[in-house]
Amino acid sequence: MDSVRRRLRRRHLLHSWTRVSTGASGDEVWRLSGRSDLYAKISADPAGLAAEAERARWLTGAGVAAPEPVELGERDGTGWLVSTALPGRPVSADWPAHLRAPVVAAFARLARRLHDLPAGDCPFDRGLDTALPLARERVAAGAVDPGDFDDERRDASPEEALAELEARRPAEPAADTAVCHGDLTGDNVLIDPATLEWTGVVDTARLGVSDRHRDLALALRDLGDEPYGPSFARAFAHHYGDHLVDGERLAYYRLLDEFF
Repeated sequence: MDSVRRRLRRRHLLHSWTRVSTGASGDEVWRLSGRSDLYAKISADPAGLAAEAERARWLTGAGVAAPEPVELGERDGTGWLVSTALPGRPVSADWPAHLRAPVVAAFARLARRLHDLPAGDCPFDRGLDTALPLARERVAAGAVDPGDFDDERRDASPEEALAELEARRPAEPAADTAVCHGDLTGDNVLIDPATLEWTGVVDTARLGVSDRHRDLALALRDLGDEPYGPSFARAFAHHYGDHLVDGERLAYYRLLDEFF
């Protein structure tokens, strides 16, 4: 990754580089500050970066802002994606206590806006017929870390969790089929601090048509933890539409997320 980073630095000499994160996958994310701010992601999974760029373009065209890809490349098995920076702060940022309720309301509005897009217009599939084979492949490759499992299955092996996933597979009602972000956590949804309206989403590599509970499970789990808490998770569900939320399917899609 060092050679790719040096190559990108030469191309963006007028930007200052600040490390944002290095995920468990080893991906690097950098903020490039300058006349126009950019983000650079460097990864050993070039195909994943290409998928993220393709989905970001589609989603922006559909009316939900995502970072605009400006450079995508691969060299010797390492890929990079440079994208424009969206305005706003993540839902997961350190918001003042009195702003957390309107931030959560905006988060719920973003989820509804995303899920109200015409699913038939989306060319990307993330339903269970696609997701379950990927989960099997990851278990077979040893890519699932049981140390990251939720407390309820902390003693389970990846194979045991996969057997549970297969056995509990629910129906996917057409009424709940939606364009889903695929990783709809507070880190990936941006809010304008002035208007307290959503401005867009980031990290779109998992975007595709799925059961809406794939997104709702992650959003509600995320909001149930600090600095928010269960009351904010309930508020999100209320703003989104309590009648659209099924507890059993929430639990199933939280289980599915253990594999990704």
